[in-house]
Amino acid sequence: MEKVKHICKQCVGFQASVEQEISENTKDWLKRQWAQNRQDYRQLSFADLSFNIAQTQVYVFNISSQFIRNLITSPEEMYKLTPVMFEELICERLSAMGFGVQQVGGHTYHKDGGIDVVAWTKLHEFPFLMAIQAKYHHSPMVKTGPQSVRDLLGTVKTLPFHVGVLVTNTTFRPDAAWMAKQQPTIIRLRDIQDIRRWLVNDFLDEYDWREVPAEIQVCPGVTIKIPKTKVKS
Repeated sequence: MEKVKHICKQCVGFQASVEQEISENTKDWLKRQWAQNRQDYRQLSFADLSFNIAQTQVYVFNISSQFIRNLITSPEEMYKLTPVMFEELICERLSAMGFGVQQVGGHTYHKDGGIDVVAWTKLHEFPFLMAIQAKYHHSPMVKTGPQSVRDLLGTVKTLPFHVGVLVTNTTFRPDAAWMAKQQPTIIRLRDIQDIRRWLVNDFLDEYDWREVPAEIQVCPGVTIKIPKTKVKS
């Protein structure tokens, strides 16, 4: 895994005007920056100027094949990740499945309405849009509760998504699983067992059919059985 850190100090953040208490060194630095970009600087006083000052951090993670192998051979490494790295891992695995993926807001702490990743089918005749929420825990003993299911359900019902997928690196509490079962057509739960299958490129087996009923009644007197076997290639 490679980690690159970039720090930017330009053009984003809070507004700082002359009325605020700014050190003389900061004022000198701001004047020099202004002078480099505006030749008419000398015609203006410092009181005429306002500036955007901020310090943002951008983290870029490379989910490499070695990173995946480490998670396979050392499962405990899953709980040493950061929430951002967990989102990146989900994105990489969804991409390996053939989905197009886009992170929402760029990181877990963004106010994203309960959605961390948007995924869609590529090169399919029938478009399909998924909302994915990542719930990361630093301990395998912590389980994801029903509030996360409730939040994702509300988002999927109000936005144009076909299904919402809640992915956790641990397991789900029984009440969370029960709530998801009440909305089987639009909510999917994926836990650490699913992630471990994804790591070894096992993206679809009988276990993935667990939300699909054994049979459905399409109309009075007409019932069809749904086979739950993996298609052999």
